[in-house]
Amino acid sequence: NKILKYGAKNPKIFEYASDVMTTVQKEYKGVKNLKAIDPDTGLNILGKKRDPKLSEIYGQAAEKYGLKICGIATGMEFTRNKLSLIDTDDEIRNAAVKRLKEHVDLAKVFDCPVVVGIMRSDIPDFDDYKYYEILLTDSLERVCEYAQNNDVLIVLENINRYINNYLNTIAETYDYIKKVNISNLTLHIDTHSMNIEDVDMNDSIRYAKDLIDYVHFSDSNRLRPGLGHMDF
Repeated sequence: NKILKYGAKNPKIFEYASDVMTTVQKEYKGVKNLKAIDPDTGLNILGKKRDPKLSEIYGQAAEKYGLKICGIATGMEFTRNKLSLIDTDDEIRNAAVKRLKEHVDLAKVFDCPVVVGIMRSDIPDFDDYKYYEILLTDSLERVCEYAQNNDVLIVLENINRYINNYLNTIAETYDYIKKVNISNLTLHIDTHSMNIEDVDMNDSIRYAKDLIDYVHFSDSNRLRPGLGHMDF
């Protein structure tokens, strides 16, 4: 349903998704808590560790259809599990870091980066911006250190103001990454957010070109390129 909604045209994507879901349903036939397994990541959203069987299913299907798993998205760890990298509760923040390390383990299997987006959550009070930035940096340093030891890249996403209230533009996100100077923390740019936040998308890309490692291409309405009004 997600694939239909977002207008994918590559028939391999449809075949891959169908194959994965059919295999998952067969493998987990009779399992009562199948819904507890996130089909996007293979991670159990109830807090248990990733089932390696799911990684194998995704990997085999991708190889079968000539596809590459290009990245691990982590946003649902915040939307579903309420895990934030800037939570003032040490227990929750540590749980967020631990969870991202599990995503790193998955990324190592597929040789792809891990995306950090809305897990940084909103800053509740901008008078305390520096304090929350320190929390974010501390969390990212711990995740990146673990990722470095596993040869995994962490990419930090620029996100528009309607989803996150800081690090919205390419320049803001780029400048933050430059400031913290973590070797395996680079930039993930998103064209939908850029269309909202960046005055000139071309200038923004040129400004950050040395750190761009991952791109989300979507149109003004967040559908695939060509279904909105952006001139790609």
